Amino acid sequence: MFDNQSKQHQQLEQNSLLKKKSIDPNLESTIEILKTIYSIPLNSDIKIRNILIGGLNKKASIIYISTISDSKIIEKQVIEPLLSNNDDSKDIENIVSAQSIKTFEKIEDVLSEINKGNAALLVDGYSEAFLIGSSNFQGRAIEKTENEVVLKGPKEAFNEKGSTNISLIRKKIKSENLVVEVITVSQTSKNELYIVYKKDLVNNELLNTIKEKVNSIEVDSIQNLSLMEQYIEERKNSIFPTILYTERPDRAASFIEDGFIVLLMENSPSSLVLPATFWSFFHTSEDYYLRFLYGNFIRILRLLALLITLFIHFMRLSDIFNSVF
Repeated sequence: MFDNQSKQHQQLEQNSLLKKKSIDPNLESTIEILKTIYSIPLNSDIKIRNILIGGLNKKASIIYISTISDSKIIEKQVIEPLLSNNDDSKDIENIVSAQSIKTFEKIEDVLSEINKGNAALLVDGYSEAFLIGSSNFQGRAIEKTENEVVLKGPKEAFNEKGSTNISLIRKKIKSENLVVEVITVSQTSKNELYIVYKKDLVNNELLNTIKEKVNSIEVDSIQNLSLMEQYIEERKNSIFPTILYTERPDRAASFIEDGFIVLLMENSPSSLVLPATFWSFFHTSEDYYLRFLYGNFIRILRLLALLITLFIHFMRLSDIFNSVF
């Protein structure tokens, strides 16, 4: 048992050292490093396709994760153009017809992109890797809200796909001032947190405070926003929440346009709005689609109902106290 743990620890240390290396111009050397890190052939969904680039007469390899990458994009926009090329003066960027292509020189950067569903193109004699956008994570389609149902307004809700959730907000806020920042929040799972705000309305001091809190989190894994909320909330012992939860893109967009900050995350069919004020919890999704007078009248009724409820509870406590003493 201890021998196995020792071997596993040595393997992890070896992989950590390999990740720090730069791309070797020798294609076979780089492929062997990637095979070691990804435990190929034991790891069945990691695919490596070896080809010869036409025109350039250079060997190349394409590595990707078949379960989270779009194989049709890789075949049509990467492999076919490379094989059919006859021009020896073209660069790789001009041969590949993919919409998104980036270059990286470090193994760890390449691994990060492959783990996001992108395909890595390695060419013999090149000290850099070409990363082609081909991610295709499976997930639910956009569905109706379950917890925040409204009679008026859109019925769509967030789902577990971060890019889809961002597009739902951008559909409602078509502004160049809308900013989406990405921060990696866990050390092993490498989950991404999206910070969404309007740069002309946001409180920069609050924004920097949130970034500092997120960057200071040192945990192996944060899988969703419910866990993230526990790490970033300010007054953990307070009975009043400081962060608002919503699954509705229209409500999140409304808060953004009021200067609030919204957090989105992969695997989370919801968003977090902060800072949440006491008055924010008296607003419902329906209020945004009511006339000004009607909406405010209903909010006042909710406030009166709260005061009456508290008054009744205090009266009951007073009666109990008097009967005991």
